Amino acid sequence: MYEAALKDLQTTQTNGSLNDIELCLGNKIKRVNLKIPIMFIIGDNQGGDSICGRTIHYGLSAKRISQMCDAGPTELQSPKIGTCKRIIMQDVMDNVERNNTKYLEDLYQAPHWIAWFDLDYGGNPEGILSAACPPEVLHALENGIFLHILRQFFKKTLIIGFADSLMIMYLHGLTIQSNTIWDLILLKDSLAFCLLMAYSPSPI
Repeated sequence: MYEAALKDLQTTQTNGSLNDIELCLGNKIKRVNLKIPIMFIIGDNQGGDSICGRTIHYGLSAKRISQMCDAGPTELQSPKIGTCKRIIMQDVMDNVERNNTKYLEDLYQAPHWIAWFDLDYGGNPEGILSAACPPEVLHALENGIFLHILRQFFKKTLIIGFADSLMIMYLHGLTIQSNTIWDLILLKDSLAFCLLMAYSPSPI
């Protein structure tokens, strides 16, 4: 299904299909060669895993703790920079062609070719496996390592609404300028996180 849906996109990415076309910019027309690599796909973890051909498995028995590298429970026990390797799409493609099922199973990667391998990611070596389909924030916070960090931080005795009240007190103390951008994410445990951009005197 993906192969059929992505066929036209793949065609536009190859053989100079979008060379020497007219691009209208306001009242100006430019003749350009367009390149349209895939840079970002919006979706949740399950959708991203499905697109990438990953086995959908979440839980304490998981062999991997990240979608973007090969880190597992051992690295989680003693996290250090450089103990894991980023997952490179070409490496996965090579192991699919060699039918190296052990390598692929350890990464929860499907042992067959997926249509997204055939597309252009602008030279990004991670391709569809992470760079074009990164882990999304909401479920990573709700079901991923951040949830465990929060539980440890609050020692599993978080008083519902307490952190929210502190956040509201903080927000009321700010002088918000007209071009300040706010984005409030409410989690299911009622803990509010505020991502503050632009001109806050005390950015979070």
